[in-house]
Amino acid sequence: MQDRTAATPIRAARALAALCAVAALASGLPAASAAPPKAADGPVYSVRVDNAAPSVPLKGKAAFTVVSRVETGSPYVEVRVRVLRPSGKLFYQRTRVFNDVESSTVPAQFDRDLTEGDLRAGRYPVEVRVRARGTTGKVNEVVTQGRILVYDPVAPRVPLAVVVRVAGAPALDPDGRFVEDPAVTNGPLDAAQDLVALA
Repeated sequence: MQDRTAATPIRAARALAALCAVAALASGLPAASAAPPKAADGPVYSVRVDNAAPSVPLKGKAAFTVVSRVETGSPYVEVRVRVLRPSGKLFYQRTRVFNDVESSTVPAQFDRDLTEGDLRAGRYPVEVRVRARGTTGKVNEVVTQGRILVYDPVAPRVPLAVVVRVAGAPALDPDGRFVEDPAVTNGPLDAAQDLVALA
């Protein structure tokens, strides 16, 4: 018999993530995210944007960290962050420079007070550019995207109904018998039970 114990937490986590994503999109408060790291030849190898919070209230503070993986010993690393309004106009820009880095990982922290700027609830794109000069003099840059999600904490809640179509039900032959043992091919059933458990 298939071991279901080890797989159940993974399926539950996936189901929870999917349910949260659906709820977030419907309510206008999706979880924060960034583009996956982009591999490069160096001296900048990859860039990741880590948000301190999934979303930020109006009049709050947006904080995030840009984590760059670079060639160890790079004499110059430049991290530039630009936050755009939903209209595309520039809202915030900041550049941090690191000289003679001793580690292959360079974290750069950024924060922005949202009490100024006449902001509204919405999705604010974040553009991150990391440029570095390696020990051999080679220069390259990596650009990645993220977002800051701003919400109004006093806005009314949005009712949400989740509709799920479960695919992959056990097939039946013309005589009405299972083609495969449902106790073995239990993925769809487990996924449905995981979703029900979250309700």
